[in-house]
Amino acid sequence: ENSYPNMSISSSLLSSIDDSGKSIIKNEAKQNAKLIDNNYLSESQDNHDNESLFDSLFNFDWLKQLLIEEHYILEYSIEYGFLRLSPETRQRLNIEVLLVTLDVTNNTCFGNGLSRFMLDQFLGYQEILMSSIKQLAEKETHKGYVRNVMTNDHFRFVSTWQNRRLWTYLVALCIMIVFTVSISMLLRYSHFQIFLFIIDLLRMIEHNTSIVFPAAPLLTVILALIGMEAIMSEFFSDASTAFYIILIVWISDQYDSICCHTPISKRHWVRFFYIYHFAFYAYHARYNGQYSGLALTTSCCFIVHSMFYFFHHFELPVIEAQLVHVFVDQNIITQTPLPTTERNEEETPPLTTTTT
Repeated sequence: ENSYPNMSISSSLLSSIDDSGKSIIKNEAKQNAKLIDNNYLSESQDNHDNESLFDSLFNFDWLKQLLIEEHYILEYSIEYGFLRLSPETRQRLNIEVLLVTLDVTNNTCFGNGLSRFMLDQFLGYQEILMSSIKQLAEKETHKGYVRNVMTNDHFRFVSTWQNRRLWTYLVALCIMIVFTVSISMLLRYSHFQIFLFIIDLLRMIEHNTSIVFPAAPLLTVILALIGMEAIMSEFFSDASTAFYIILIVWISDQYDSICCHTPISKRHWVRFFYIYHFAFYAYHARYNGQYSGLALTTSCCFIVHSMFYFFHHFELPVIEAQLVHVFVDQNIITQTPLPTTERNEEETPPLTTTTT
């Protein structure tokens, strides 16, 4: 109450507590807002300061454990400056604060048991919370801003009609082509340098000559890949997504170089790869990275399916036909001629005997 006397409470998590302790719990929940902000005013606070802050603000052990285990705390405001204010400044400026606490086991907004299991084990709750806040932001002229208290990340809502423009997909297409071609060229150049180094190494072993390690080209490629990953991490706002995209492009490049030999595979598989890969970029641009990990996994599964499909339908029959020809040629070469016992009467003249 001393922290936010003007704060209203809308708590579904505390509804299961008996009526006798509701007033005390609400007061503790009000102090929860002060903890959420004070805990992230300074990024240099260590664990000892956090424990002392917990002990000074809370008297209930279960409430402390609840906040320690909480991983999704979001703040929404129409004005961006309100999210950067300290609790003391918010109190001094008489800024109203609404605290909403959700329980994943009781609230029906998280769906049935299967939906809760998927959210808890695979997807996470941040995306559904962002979607819920976005529904509120759609009613405002200025869409507002969101702050993730746990990670200190800031987000800005934009109008829906701006995301549906054609240029959004065109930009995603251009970015996909630039990233994919750049990664492929860098990886192929690194493979070429490694191949030259292996040839020089074998030549040195065979002819006892000197060898020069291509340190400068390999170092250039490594730095270029690190820079490319950093650029992609900024674009996708996730370093793991950038790494997995580089890995997918590398595997696809190796598949195209090693497994695609027939004209149909060389002509059409690359098109399927770009279609599935562009689907991820278009989804990421359209929905601002919402469930981007799941979208990347889906795109990767379709790419792998196309690899198996083209190899099974077009490459494998050619390999089997080549093996059949090889086996037939080997049988013809290794086959020994059988000895002939019969004579051709036309070729050998008959024997005649004369008696005198």
